[in-house]
Amino acid sequence: MMIIKMNKLLTILLFSAYTSATASETPHTHDGHSNQDEAAFEEHAAHEHGHASAQITLIDNILRLGLSFPSIDIYGFEHNPHNEAEHDVVLQSKSTLMDTEKVVIIHADKSCELKNFTFESSIFDSINEEHAKHSKHESAEHHDEEPHNNHHDEEHHDHTTHHDEEHSDVSINYEYNCLSEDLQTIDFKVFDHFPTIEEIEVQFISDDNQKLYTVTPKAQSFSLK
Repeated sequence: MMIIKMNKLLTILLFSAYTSATASETPHTHDGHSNQDEAAFEEHAAHEHGHASAQITLIDNILRLGLSFPSIDIYGFEHNPHNEAEHDVVLQSKSTLMDTEKVVIIHADKSCELKNFTFESSIFDSINEEHAKHSKHESAEHHDEEPHNNHHDEEHHDHTTHHDEEHSDVSINYEYNCLSEDLQTIDFKVFDHFPTIEEIEVQFISDDNQKLYTVTPKAQSFSLK
């Protein structure tokens, strides 16, 4: 039993290496993509506008689904919010991504139970940082203290410049409890809510299967069989 579990763990850890090493040997499931496209998957998928990536594992009835999108396709911009309207866009976009059925619909004979959800975005984090800075400033004023504005302004400027210069991503991770024999397909409904996403490159591994696939607005379903 211990050997079997170790082998499955090793399989997960080696998945990324597997997909890179076999890209030139494994035909792409979706028509219209060359072996060279597969080899370049890790390099461009999450950073080219309109192109997202998904990593799916199904091991011991635990379905893990991780997606990474360019921020511009989720928010419409790649910088920290400059005004209240952009703040609202970020908050609304996160709310949409937290509604799992607006992102993916899992088709199974029996329901899969969502056990865990995480959301990562440097742009969203900047809102929390801004709120924390204002709260500290208000607290200092309340206590008639002189806030160290120059220091914080420098930090905020450097932080903002850093994020404005890089291509930021939005990453979400779902973890479900499922019966693997009941799982059929996954529909990527995220295209319906973020229309600038043109395709999602999917890497999938299970106890007995591995595949690469591309889903698009016109072909949103991914088969787990």
